[in-house]
Amino acid sequence: MDIYPTLVELCGLPPRAGLEGSSLLPLLQNPEAAWERPAVTTFLRGNHSVRSERRRYIRHRDGTEELYDHLNDALEWHDLAAGPQYRTLKQELARWLPPLDAPDAPPAAGPRGTRRMNRSEASTAPGVA
Repeated sequence: MDIYPTLVELCGLPPRAGLEGSSLLPLLQNPEAAWERPAVTTFLRGNHSVRSERRRYIRHRDGTEELYDHLNDALEWHDLAAGPQYRTLKQELARWLPPLDAPDAPPAAGPRGTRRMNRSEASTAPGVA
């Protein structure tokens, strides 16, 4: 989401309204610049991760959560999400989660107009590993 606003700013084009991302140009110009936004990643629909400088908060599409403290647990062995003392921290990190999930893209056509399988179809298709 941040690539487009970054390229727009690098090219000197007028910004486009309604975008969720922010330009990364300040960080490209000065990697030590203050940056208040965590990194947000998504894996399939509804599974999002928020990574601050110290912590990673994950919310899965089924509502389950994970929370890790990278200062003390860089390999994410100890999930802290169930601890009541982390409730406020989880709420603070969750505010960065996307408010909506975009719909899936329509299936792409393969060679000669055949449709390619999506991941769930491919994992259950006979002869497909």
